[in-house]
Amino acid sequence: MHLSSIGAHTDKGNGLLAFHYNVENILQTLPSDVSITFMRPIGFYYNLLGFINTIKTQGVIATNYGGDSKKPWVSPIDIAAAVAEELVTPFEGSKVRYVASDEISCNELASLLGTAIGKPDLKWVVIQDEQLLKGMLSAGMNPKVAAGLVEINASTNTGDLYEDYFRNKPTLGKVKLAIEKGIETFGQIDVVLNNAGYYSLGSVEEISDEEFRKTSNVNLFSMANVIRQAMPYLRKQQSGHIINISSNMGYIGYTNTGSYNASKFAVIGLSEALAQEAKPFGIHVTVVAPGMFRTNFMSNTTLAVAQNRIAGYGLEEHKKMLQSFDGNQPGDPKKLAKVLFDISNLAEPPLHLPLEQTVINPSSTSEKKKP
Repeated sequence: MHLSSIGAHTDKGNGLLAFHYNVENILQTLPSDVSITFMRPIGFYYNLLGFINTIKTQGVIATNYGGDSKKPWVSPIDIAAAVAEELVTPFEGSKVRYVASDEISCNELASLLGTAIGKPDLKWVVIQDEQLLKGMLSAGMNPKVAAGLVEINASTNTGDLYEDYFRNKPTLGKVKLAIEKGIETFGQIDVVLNNAGYYSLGSVEEISDEEFRKTSNVNLFSMANVIRQAMPYLRKQQSGHIINISSNMGYIGYTNTGSYNASKFAVIGLSEALAQEAKPFGIHVTVVAPGMFRTNFMSNTTLAVAQNRIAGYGLEEHKKMLQSFDGNQPGDPKKLAKVLFDISNLAEPPLHLPLEQTVINPSSTSEKKKP
């Protein structure tokens, strides 16, 4: 089994991917009794993280490919599933298998991402090769790497990079970006779980407007965007369950956590209003308020701290205290997952579900949904 890449079918126009072509050709010289599968995943969803800067500063995704033509994307989850399938499938000789999760145009993708992150006007802008190269070089990128990336993207724009993929198109995997795609795959939406979380530490005086808004964008506005996208389908099917994750800090405020408290209080208020709005359509809403569970939420790589420090608020000591909890929180996330699964099967799930470290299974207090 060899993990190769899109573009390995040719030695022309594939920029930095050319080495995959060379490696595949070397492996093809192995003795005939050696069976080999070349796994060729296409462009990863998380490659989009490279556009974070222009999304933040300019409100656009800018590169030298795009438009309305469908382009395949892949999730590592679907790659792992495809590899596992190939490992238990006996065969002889050599073969190529492309791996893709979905096919979606760049303009559609920008619209979906914009809606999800609270930037509904996000656009995908196609720029010239020379403009992209100039930008990469001015940012200090190695000239050969920059030229190789520009060539890959240009080949994406012409379709040459994907010509062999479309000749040998695989069955698409399960990871989709669009709600519509999920419904096409699974038939309907049963549960919408909003679990995005961002913790920005700082007193109300210390934390900047940008830092405060970032907390609200992740914890509140992205949730509202997901709900807004899902509700038309839930209303149409006259069923569904929306589970919004708040926090016990959505009921009580603490020093240096004002922005987080504000966003989580808002999640509870939003959920209470939504429950009344959704009830006539047979849609249930539950707002869950967990305590401290063992996740990496308080690690030194995920806990954000206000840039502005003012003596007297004890921000540095507070940060160290929270980071000391990392990996030592008393709550068991597996028990929490079990509770969420159980309430999704209740005929009348609760609106409020506060959960501290000891998780009680709510299924004993209400009749389960009939299968």
